[in-house]
Amino acid sequence: MRFVDGTDCPLCGEATADREALRLHLMCQHRKSELTDLSLALLGEAPASA
Repeated sequence: MRFVDGTDCPLCGEATADREALRLHLMCQHRKSELTDLSLALLGEAPASA
């Protein structure tokens, strides 16, 4: 995960114009499982095994 400003993608660092553009980027460029794994990592929990 990359630490960037509030409108850059936290997963890949791609710059976006605003929060709406960031939302669209996340929906179109990143898989839901990738976002879920990141969320669990931030909470300090391991993802469930499939």
